[in-house]
This record gives sequence, structure tokens and C-alpha cells, in this order.
Amino acid sequence: MDIWVWLILGFALGIACVAVAVPRIAGLVRSAPPPDLPESLAPGWHVRCLRCGCTRTLASVGGIRLGGNRNATKATLGMCRGCRRLAVIQIVHADRLRPDAPGAAAS
Repeated sequence: MDIWVWLILGFALGIACVAVAVPRIAGLVRSAPPPDLPESLAPGWHVRCLRCGCTRTLASVGGIRLGGNRNATKATLGMCRGCRRLAVIQIVHADRLRPDAPGAAAS
């Protein structure tokens, strides 16, 4: 009988720790600015949110890409600053950015 009390107490303590830690971590992630890396670490590369179309340079969001295939399609999950949500972020080269796309950066 004593083992069940300890198991339930441990389970409740674990849930309480997660309930406290998750909002704190989410607040830190939202408030931390991305590092300002030099453009030479990602020359000509941009990130585009597939939800809202917001486009930024890859170096401005902390990305590094040297010698990547310009025709390849690469995507990852990330926080978009435009729609402030978790979204699919596409990494594209400036050669493949369409100027008529919403949020496309001028190259």
C-alpha cells in the first residue's frame, strides 16, 4: 500500500513541475531575440513562413548555410515572427524567391 502512495505523490509532483516549467520556458523562448550573425554565414539565403509568407534573411534568425544546393527545398519547424505561431519555415535562396509572393524580400 505504501508504494502506491509514493507513486501517486511522485506522479503529482511531476505534473506540478511540468505545469510550472512549461510557461516559463515558453516565455523565455518568446522574449529571447535571435542572434545577429553576419550575412557571410548565410549569403543569399532567406527563410519564409509558409503560413503567412513573412520573409527574413537566414542570418537574421540565427541560421548558417554555406555551400548549400540552391535548388533544394528545405523546411523546418520554427516560430514565425510575423504570425507569432509555430509554423513550417522554408529555407530558400534569393534566386528562388518570387517577387510577387506575399512578404517576399527585395533582393
